[in-house]
Order: sequence, then C-alpha cells, then structure tokens
Amino acid sequence: MGQSLRRLGVSHRVLESVGYSPADVAGINTLVLDERFLSLVPAVDSHFSFGEFMEQGGTVLVLSQDAEAWNNAGIVEGISLLGTSSLDAQTSVVVDSLHRIGQEPNRLTEVDWEDWLFSRSQNRITVALQKKMITPVTLGDPSQTPGIVVFPRGKGKFIYVNLNLGKQLENIHPGAFRILANLLAY
Repeated sequence: MGQSLRRLGVSHRVLESVGYSPADVAGINTLVLDERFLSLVPAVDSHFSFGEFMEQGGTVLVLSQDAEAWNNAGIVEGISLLGTSSLDAQTSVVVDSLHRIGQEPNRLTEVDWEDWLFSRSQNRITVALQKKMITPVTLGDPSQTPGIVVFPRGKGKFIYVNLNLGKQLENIHPGAFRILANLLAY
C-alpha cells in the first residue's frame, strides 16, 4: 500500500499495527487497513477505537481481508465474509454512475476493470444491517455481491473494499490506481 500511495503522490504515514491511542492518529483523516492486514497482524489492539475515530470524522478504508480473520476480528458488526473462488477476473462489475466513488477524481469506465489478474474478489460479503449501507460497486449477476460498501458513521465513514484491489495495484494496473484514488478522495 505504501508503494501505491507513493505512486499516487499521496502523503501518508505507515502505522505498523493498530495499537495506538487517539493522540497517535491525530491529524490523520483516513486509516487504510491494507489487504490481509488482519491475517498478518495477530490481534488488533483494543485500546484503539475505530468507532470513535469515525464518529469524530475519520474514514476507515479496509481493503479485502481473509474471511476467517475478518469474521473473528469483529471490527464492524454486521459484516461477514465467506471465501469463494467463483468471483473470477471476468465477473461483471456494476459501478453506480451517480456515486462519487465512480466519478471523482476519476470517472471509472469499463477499461478500469479489464485485464484484472486472478479474481474480482476472494469473498462474498453479507451485511446484516443494510439501512445505511451504500453500495457504489457490485459484482456478478444475479447475486450482486457488494464490491465496495460504505457505512456512514457519525461524522465519518467506514468503507470495505471487497475487491482484489491489492493484487491489481501490485500489477500496476492503471484502473486499480484510479479506483484507489477515488476511494481516498471520498
């Protein structure tokens, strides 16, 4: 993620884990949990409150996580993942053309989804509390698995990216960088 942010010219700071106090993240508007973070970090320190961070106006942007690690972590109640291999790289993608994530700063088009490696997603996502959920990107037909979900929370928001975005960023896929830029701008 650090390399991708540098390529985009985004000022950032790497936090090695989530064991910080609110004072440690002062001045940070967006926390990005990199792909598979929860599988690679043994435990998320409970001294930090994602909820409090969002309530105060922060954005928590989570890239795709391993299903078991996500379901056990309980970071956001009501979102569960089920690993799948059925969402391959040719799975259709529908972007809400009226939502900012599909528009700004880059207008996402079909070319942004071409030539993806491996898969669109490694998980099917289930959301129990759909009242305030926004789904600017969905995958597949007819199941319409969320590709990106947004939950407003207080003055901030939670964004879960259920896309295999990390692999596409590693492959320096131009569409993946446009998608990441839009997520960060939102």
